[in-house]
Amino acid sequence: MNCAYTSVNLVSRATFQVPYDEMNRTQQIAVAIGIICVIGAVLAIFISAGLDGAYPVAGNFLSCTGLGLVATSIALYFILRRNTADIRQQLSPPSLNRAPPIVLQVVKSEIKQLPVEHLDTLTPAIMGHAATHSAPGLRVTFLGQPGVDDGGLSKDYLDDLFQGLIQCERLCFQTVESSSLAVPLAQPESVDMKNVYQQMGMVIMWCTPTMHIGSHLDPSVFFVAFNLTAEEIDNSFEVLSFERRLELYRHLLTAQNDHTHDELFTLLENTSWKEEEIQAAATRACYTNCLPVDLMLSDVPNMPIIRESVDNQNRVREGLIEFAQVFLNPQLRGIHALAGGMHSICILRDSEMWVEYDPLEFSARLQGSLDKNKIADRIRYGGDNDEILTKMGWLKEWIREDASDLEVRQVVKYITGSTGLGETEYIQVISQDRSSAVPFPKAHSCDNQLELAPVPSSYETENDYSKVNFIKCFKLVALGEAANYTIV
Repeated sequence: MNCAYTSVNLVSRATFQVPYDEMNRTQQIAVAIGIICVIGAVLAIFISAGLDGAYPVAGNFLSCTGLGLVATSIALYFILRRNTADIRQQLSPPSLNRAPPIVLQVVKSEIKQLPVEHLDTLTPAIMGHAATHSAPGLRVTFLGQPGVDDGGLSKDYLDDLFQGLIQCERLCFQTVESSSLAVPLAQPESVDMKNVYQQMGMVIMWCTPTMHIGSHLDPSVFFVAFNLTAEEIDNSFEVLSFERRLELYRHLLTAQNDHTHDELFTLLENTSWKEEEIQAAATRACYTNCLPVDLMLSDVPNMPIIRESVDNQNRVREGLIEFAQVFLNPQLRGIHALAGGMHSICILRDSEMWVEYDPLEFSARLQGSLDKNKIADRIRYGGDNDEILTKMGWLKEWIREDASDLEVRQVVKYITGSTGLGETEYIQVISQDRSSAVPFPKAHSCDNQLELAPVPSSYETENDYSKVNFIKCFKLVALGEAANYTIV
């Protein structure tokens, strides 16, 4: 891996006018005296020139007076300039005090191959940056590839980094069925793994609120993370009581729209069970593996024995608690580590961000959207060319009705640099050069632009060009070899 980090000084192009009302009384008096001095100096010099022959002494006196007034005006100018600079600094909006970015020079193919190594190099730079700047800044150069980063390459880098981490064999992620997105898993002994999750959390919070990482983590990760208190994050996960974990389990599975274990939570939250509830829980196939062997009859719970005593019923309860711990603790432990990294950046920035964000809003802002209808609705064209309007219509229909989830991810990545369209982002369709129109689109990820041909190309003229052939051409470019298409 070839990574280098340097600081770049940005010169703000913004100019500020200091309102007269913001000047204090001393400055107002200084301005008035300066103006009087300038006028007096001009008058004195002119009068002295007229009196120089007839009254040389008076002429010399007025000349000296004029020069003195000029010197006083110059002195007042520098004093006022210094004070005004202080005011300008105080009045500068924080959003315009742009921080110098972290500059990366990387080999693009190595990002997914060596994601943990990239993360190890990036994290110290992020911590130093977060300690002095409240907003993120990143500029990426892919070695051996053309391109200037105006936002697109940074999105591409972060997206590849998180995709590489989730696919990394050294880590462990579980895919949530309802979203096809990931949740980190960790066991008590997985120290190295938890350290990586903490670093991922640092990158996540550092990117907030102006950058996003692509759509990779299930929103339930943030529902749990933001439900943890600062004290719970600072302490080990193992310190959390089972009752507190049970509460977090509910947040996790509710956010994942998983109601498989609602019955389990109901039982575990009750201090006493009805007999029919015990029987219903004990006979659930997914729970029986955790029940004591002596309470089983072959592979079925021995209900007569279970009914015999409260002690046996409590042992059933303990078995269900064990199931809950085994099933859900790894997810909570992984999220707890991730939250630790996120919270550390808030501390470095001296930010109250932890209590400000709605988890769903935070996830959407950080990762963007892969909702097919939203993406199609955000494809826009400001012209009136019929050819482009037709092709744009075909593209929207394909995204809404025919494209797979994976194809949508790849298309958004191709156009924007990230596998998620930001909450405020649009895809802007623009016209190709008429003289060199081709059937293939061209994307500009820094500006989320997609070029389409405004006139039929020679290929389109010679062939029966239709929506099917247009989508083939589009897939061939946008999805690359993964599309497995050839033009015939």
